[in-house]
Amino acid sequence: NPNHKNWIGIGNTRNMHIRIERAFVKIQADAFFLPFKQVFNFVILGLNSLLLFKDNDRIRILREVERITLRQGRIFIDIINGFSLKEEEYTISTYRKGKEYIKLQMKPERFKDKYILHYRYIINSNGIHSVNKDLEIYPVDFERIKSILEMTGFAIKNVWGEYDLSPY
Repeated sequence: NPNHKNWIGIGNTRNMHIRIERAFVKIQADAFFLPFKQVFNFVILGLNSLLLFKDNDRIRILREVERITLRQGRIFIDIINGFSLKEEEYTISTYRKGKEYIKLQMKPERFKDKYILHYRYIINSNGIHSVNKDLEIYPVDFERIKSILEMTGFAIKNVWGEYDLSPY
């Protein structure tokens, strides 16, 4: 159902729900122990959330998603091909309203099987200042995520590539 009022969003902190403006049910929960029985026909693992975990934890999360998904249900997984990131600075977004602006930049740094994403928020509101945050991600290639999905009871129906739906 495209009506987002029927959706349920799960986040591990209250702050995640406060920042989301859409009107849908918001539940604070742990991805390893979801507070549901087998009830969902469609589950979305979005915003590259699986990249925050190593393989053992990805398997645990997918087994939990499989537990709450109806037998003929589907899941949609959003994962970037992190291995294609170049070690250069990316501008993620820019917000401007009058003299105020916020610019979000990100620079990845690769260490074997993981990246540290160095985020920098440049904020101009009565003086320029910046806020720096780092995020550790564990990219996964198609063959590995396919193996993990099969190991956790899922069969792959479709695979898309970039956001323009070009091949993976």
